[in-house]
Amino acid sequence: MPFDIETNIFTSKYVSIFLFFLLVTLTILFLIIKKIYLFYKYRIYFNIFPKLNSKGISNISMVISISIAIIIILTVLSAGILGIFFRAYPGWRSTIEGILIKIGGLMFGPIIGLFIGAITDLLTVILTAGMFHYGYFIAALAYGFFAGLIRTVINISKNKTWNCLVIVSVLCLLACSWITYFLTITATDGEFHIEFLGVSKNLPLYFLLIFLWSICSGVIVLMYIIFLCNNTKKIRLAILNNNLKNKYLLTQKHYTNLFKKKNNLDKVNFKFMSFKKKSFKFIDYYDKRINELAAKVKPDNQTFSFFFIPVLALTIFGEGITSITIMPVFDSQLSGNVPIDDWIGIRMIIFPVIIVVNSFIITPIFSITNKMVSFNYADNLIVKSKI
Repeated sequence: MPFDIETNIFTSKYVSIFLFFLLVTLTILFLIIKKIYLFYKYRIYFNIFPKLNSKGISNISMVISISIAIIIILTVLSAGILGIFFRAYPGWRSTIEGILIKIGGLMFGPIIGLFIGAITDLLTVILTAGMFHYGYFIAALAYGFFAGLIRTVINISKNKTWNCLVIVSVLCLLACSWITYFLTITATDGEFHIEFLGVSKNLPLYFLLIFLWSICSGVIVLMYIIFLCNNTKKIRLAILNNNLKNKYLLTQKHYTNLFKKKNNLDKVNFKFMSFKKKSFKFIDYYDKRINELAAKVKPDNQTFSFFFIPVLALTIFGEGITSITIMPVFDSQLSGNVPIDDWIGIRMIIFPVIIVVNSFIITPIFSITNKMVSFNYADNLIVKSKI
């Protein structure tokens, strides 16, 4: 079914698709401007696409093949039933294949994420005899692109979990604002009529918005809790370092005050020696504790939170926008008699489940493949530098 775009795109149900392609276009323009600026300003040769050698190409091929293999295995194990279901409702196929598309985007960035999403969707349709639909092709592109933006955030934060946490928190809030706007313009008289599992219900818009923002705020709070729990040793190390610094300053100040006194030298020397003994005993203790704790602290890019926090943010930023604001438009087109209200409601209801499933599937796979592939996204953007 062709697009029936209304006169004002910003009040149309296709607004998210328009905003997605606008974001892709702006990203490409930004990369082109950055390439020109770096060349003329610093004589740095910057690649819009990460520089890929034979190993890089094989890594991308591996991610695509794994995605397709999982879909095929699921279809075979279900005796073809899943294949029939995917042909009837290709949106659910797109949701499953999107999991590994996101891993590709997280590893290789937004531009290659688009490529992985496109190739994965096309090959999955061909090899499983599925039905191609341009809407779910766009959804596959969105999965790869949004995951690639999270990779860019990791790159900008220079592998520091705290920096990444702050940026992805802002992205989650922006994503929820995007979804809120979409729900507002698609609601009929401030309500959504939903029929799900034989239950017919009129849900007011404010109920879905409260539900959405509760999930978003809960995810953000969870990310900060995970960060604190996973970095207790680093926080304790910072506190010990601060205490040791203060003790050094206190010792220096006390020595200065003692030497300023010229009368009663014996008393001054006695106080000096006594304080010196206590101070250095205190300092030696802190030095020992700091060394013991520093040996146990892992680098940021080896901690659980370094992998889990970006994935958790992606479930709001990427999955939320794609699943709630893009895919229901095409779900309603294919189903014919099921309006977009129902599909938005269904995807809102299963949204918490998708967050949990995505987080606990993508995180370990992303962690393992990131170590296996050893692809340095930031380094492969720079071809040659002449300063």
